[in-house]
Amino acid sequence: MSDNLDTILAGLDEAVEKPKAKTAPRKPRKRTAPSTAPRLTPAKVSGMSNQRGKRADPEKTQVNANISAELKASLFYYLKAEGKTLQDVIEELLTGWVERQGGIIAPPMKKR
Repeated sequence: MSDNLDTILAGLDEAVEKPKAKTAPRKPRKRTAPSTAPRLTPAKVSGMSNQRGKRADPEKTQVNANISAELKASLFYYLKAEGKTLQDVIEELLTGWVERQGGIIAPPMKKR
């Protein structure tokens, strides 16, 4: 019986994972001193705003709306099919609606 127990214990020793060897500690990264020179971005060089793309256009302003998920899915399906952007369609629809109401009556808003 002792031989049988020794065999079982030997099998358990093989089944149990042995602890992995410790890896060498990582070397700390060398830190470089921060640059004292100011970063020149295109906006700072040209005097333009930091905004890019359509947001940088001073003639445009952002408008938000909550619509149903079903309408949004259909909208983007048709936009992709026609190769239009959401901005194109909204501007076209709102321009038509404002013209039917009597035309644009407010002066352009100043950007802050």
